[in-house]
Amino acid sequence: GETTQDYNVTLTVPAGNDTSLATFQVNGADVADGDRVEVDYGTESVDVSVETTDPEATYEITGDSGLQQGDNALVVTVTAADGETTQDYNVTVFVRGSNDTSLVTFTVNGADVADGDTVDLDPLTTSVDVVVETTEAGATFEIVGGTDLQPGANSLVVTVTAADGETTQDYTVTLNVALNTDTSLATFKANGNDVQDGDSITLPPYTASIDIVATPTDSNANAEIAGNDSLVAGDNTVTVTVTAADGTTVQVYTLTVTVELSGENRASEILVDGKVAVDNDVILASDPTATEVEVDVTTVDENATFEVTGNTDLIAGDNLISIVVTAPNGDQRSYSITFRTKGLSGNAKLKTLLVGGSNIDLAADNYSVSLPAGSKYVSVIATAEESAAAISVAGNKALTVGSNSVTVQVTAPDGKTVKQYVVTVVVAALSTNTNLSSISVNGSSATAGSTITLVAGSRYAEVIAVAEDSSANIQYLNNKNLVNGSNSVTVRVTSAAGTTRDYDLTLVVPSLSNDTSLKSFTIEGFNVLGKGKLSVIPGTTKLHVSAQATNSGASVSISGRDIHSGVNDVAVTVTAADGTSQTYIVKVKA
Repeated sequence: GETTQDYNVTLTVPAGNDTSLATFQVNGADVADGDRVEVDYGTESVDVSVETTDPEATYEITGDSGLQQGDNALVVTVTAADGETTQDYNVTVFVRGSNDTSLVTFTVNGADVADGDTVDLDPLTTSVDVVVETTEAGATFEIVGGTDLQPGANSLVVTVTAADGETTQDYTVTLNVALNTDTSLATFKANGNDVQDGDSITLPPYTASIDIVATPTDSNANAEIAGNDSLVAGDNTVTVTVTAADGTTVQVYTLTVTVELSGENRASEILVDGKVAVDNDVILASDPTATEVEVDVTTVDENATFEVTGNTDLIAGDNLISIVVTAPNGDQRSYSITFRTKGLSGNAKLKTLLVGGSNIDLAADNYSVSLPAGSKYVSVIATAEESAAAISVAGNKALTVGSNSVTVQVTAPDGKTVKQYVVTVVVAALSTNTNLSSISVNGSSATAGSTITLVAGSRYAEVIAVAEDSSANIQYLNNKNLVNGSNSVTVRVTSAAGTTRDYDLTLVVPSLSNDTSLKSFTIEGFNVLGKGKLSVIPGTTKLHVSAQATNSGASVSISGRDIHSGVNDVAVTVTAADGTSQTYIVKVKA
């Protein structure tokens, strides 16, 4: 009961690693890691309250002061009692932007303006220079309406969005572009030709209208055209009245348009005693005792006039009737008709006329017929109105290229009245066309000057050319007996007129291959290419031999398929495309 002994043990209690928070508040409101807190515009700091769960833990706060507009990072770093374990608690503090939408500067073309103002601008102004500066640097603005201005009132709107992103305000200014007083014309044309105010224009007879194009320089001006329709002979006034965009400024452009009087003084038909007559005709009276005859005249221009003399107080024999046609412009043309009261007919007119198979319109002023190249003769078939009239033809033989005059002369039954009909016969010149429409070589299209490669060993090429003119002749030179290498072949075109043109082609004939090599060589299924001997099953009497030349143009012949016991020669002979040959021998032991 007296003896004692102490046993000592050291107990180590480790420091805690708890980094949790019992309290985390910003400006008195509970927050947690990752939260976002919004504060008023201008806030520079927040009140942060922190209490750790473990009283031995410590913490550090950063970012609770010096706040700027927008997002700010607030960080609470907790260090556990063990001094090693840490944890960050992050909160975003958003400082709201200003709601200030006021402007410190607002100018149009350098002049200060305010909401509701009106700015007067010169005519044709299409844009203005707008300068805007917000009072609050964080505010933004948008300008609408300062460009593409039109005459009259235009709205210029500046929309300011405050720094808070929500508050907006519109500043509206009316831009008043004065209406233009421009009455000038950008385009002024008459019948497609440029004209100017005061110009005079002359038009052919009976022109009823003139095409006027008048485009104001200012698209907002208006142009009104008058007097360009229902034109009359003589002077006409055409006006273009331009009213400026301002509605009050007016300018009148004037053109004098003169429609010429017709100079048409021809008669389209003359009837004497009911018979059709032409100038210098002789008309035989139906009543030999007549003392006057009716003359009817139809003028080409209905406004022309005519006067007939000599158709009364007729005498026995020939009476000269004069017809004078006066055109609206005063030009005159005379027609003379002989009216015969007694005697033979003086009708020397043709009823029909065929030249080269073409029916000639005898009422036309001029007669012409076209014949193909090479024509030397033209047929003429003429029928007179009077069967007793005599007809002769000259100039219809030995025709030459170009214009030839063929004359048909009619002599009336009276023997003295003669009328000639001259027909211009145009013989076309022989064609000098030596052009080709196509060339082909062995069925493939080619062009002059091209080079065509043929099949090796070719000695002939089928060249076919088609001329543009079917009357041209085509020759093919040097397309036969071709040699290896380059061959010059010529297509010669000779026109109908005899001119020639050569089209050259180069035909390349490759040399035939001398390749006698083998691509494959098998005996009884064994590859013996490059080998000299082979053993097969004893007793074999017939071999299966296969051989193929490397070049497709070479031929192969095989001998020695039938064998006997012992050593046998199997030979494969390769004959190249150019005739060169080589034999491959394999000794087969059975």
